[in-house]
Amino acid sequence: MLYEYVTSVRTVTPGGPVPTTKHHLLVLTAMSLLRPSLRSVSLRLPQTQRYASTYASASPTHGAFWRARLALTTASVALTSYYLGSLGVKLLIPEMGPIDTDGLEPAGSPVDTASLLASDAVIKQSPLYQSLSADPNWVEQEDVYSHLPPSTRRTKLVSGTLWGHRKISANKVFFDASGRESVSLLLLGTALGGHPNVIHGGVLATMLDEALGRLALRHAPSVVTARLEIDYKAPTRVKRGESALVMVKGSVAEVQERKVKVKGEIRDSKGKLLVQSEALFVVPRGWKPRPIGER
Repeated sequence: MLYEYVTSVRTVTPGGPVPTTKHHLLVLTAMSLLRPSLRSVSLRLPQTQRYASTYASASPTHGAFWRARLALTTASVALTSYYLGSLGVKLLIPEMGPIDTDGLEPAGSPVDTASLLASDAVIKQSPLYQSLSADPNWVEQEDVYSHLPPSTRRTKLVSGTLWGHRKISANKVFFDASGRESVSLLLLGTALGGHPNVIHGGVLATMLDEALGRLALRHAPSVVTARLEIDYKAPTRVKRGESALVMVKGSVAEVQERKVKVKGEIRDSKGKLLVQSEALFVVPRGWKPRPIGER
């Protein structure tokens, strides 16, 4: 008892001044003389009833109950976090939702024809198209493939393989008055995806090669692509059942005797930069490519 009392007195004021009252000095002196005996006695004393009741209550059944409860709580928290996390991602990025799994309609079918007509109306109602159409410095160019018969159009990559329902369903091309800049407005569908609801990077590279090559052809009789550099800045997302409106811009950077350098970029309908590009087109020596419509 004396040892416990003195210990409690000393621990109440840790680091404080040493007690100087006669009572405290007597207690400290007695403790220093009796400490070995008191410690050996305290080690041999039986546990009090308070500790005995605590050990008695910790039965194996009681421990198993708390372990099971902890496991259930952990599982509930994990499942709730996963659900809320998935819901949050879909709310922040709606395009990360369900993907299109329906088959593609064949070219020329009623569904394919209706899809192309609807896409043409959608792109003409877009603010980008209306702004370019109203600007006298920009002139809409007839599609380079429009003069080809359907049988020939289907043999081309852009006007055949990549054209139609849930693919490229509209393509409007504008050139400025100087002929050194161009803007192409395209609708890209979910069938052109690589990752779910994200347009394939190879399709975007093809769109840049196509648009920048057309611009280069206004400064050379015939050209082929010698180099095409692509820098992807952000994914081009598309929602299920819809098409993504993108704008491909090109500008001539340099014109030489047999070379045309063109810079380009792709932006979404809100102006977000998706892809940057730089291309070099050359006029082949001793070889003249046939017109696109010839076989």
